[in-house]
Amino acid sequence: MISFPTIVGIDPSGGRRSGFGGPYPAAPPVAVELPGDRPSSRPEEAESAIREYVARHGLAGSAVRLCVPADQIYMSCIRFPSLRERDLGPALALELDRLFPLPASGLRFAYRRIGGRRGEKARSLVVVAVPASYLEAWEGVVSRAGLTLAGAIPAGWAHSTVLAKAGFGTEKGPGGLKVLLREAGGMAECTVWAGGEPV
Repeated sequence: MISFPTIVGIDPSGGRRSGFGGPYPAAPPVAVELPGDRPSSRPEEAESAIREYVARHGLAGSAVRLCVPADQIYMSCIRFPSLRERDLGPALALELDRLFPLPASGLRFAYRRIGGRRGEKARSLVVVAVPASYLEAWEGVVSRAGLTLAGAIPAGWAHSTVLAKAGFGTEKGPGGLKVLLREAGGMAECTVWAGGEPV
């Protein structure tokens, strides 16, 4: 018998509602109304609900994928010298102070390539960064609930990827660009797709 690992997704980007759950009917997704008027991106406000959910569905030991809300994301589109993959991450780490208004030491970052052809001297990249303190706070919350934070992704990218798997945005159009707009706690979150990739 094949064993499939359970992955719990947490999306705290919906205003005062925090969503979390798993992909299996035994652990259905839930949305929890959080107390107070503060943004739901505050991890401690969701902690008791997550602990209860994990206990009720026997999910202790599962991995967590966190959808990081737009208000916690810094993003920059840049042209950068074309480097080997193993050299690109360290080179970008040195650029974070120039790209974002926070010290590089306090950020965690990722990047995606946009278009371009192999062998070009410079490539377009989208670089995203999250305050390390935000990820550490969520890591503490899920750890106390018996889970492990195994990854994080900007919420806009996560929702775009789900829709792409359903076939939305993969068809060709003028310029090859699509836009996904999503209400997120009194804000409008906008994700642009280029060639089926959320950027």
